[in-house]
Amino acid sequence: MSLRTLKSLVMFMPFNAVIFGLMASVVLLSPALSAHAEWLLPAALALSLIAAPLVWFVIPQIHDAYTRAVGGRAPAA
Repeated sequence: MSLRTLKSLVMFMPFNAVIFGLMASVVLLSPALSAHAEWLLPAALALSLIAAPLVWFVIPQIHDAYTRAVGGRAPAA
């Protein structure tokens, strides 16, 4: 497996949790939306699972930002 694949697998769950948490918070904190929570929360879960593969595109940007922050040195593998 490539390093990018391993990093994506590690970051998948936290990314998914943040996306779902944000959507669930919006649904539950809004009185107009909380009335429809019985179908909006499952929809939020489905959308978070669909959006989570975006981590594949975010990982290189995170790695580049980290590499710039530590002065161009890549971490030891």
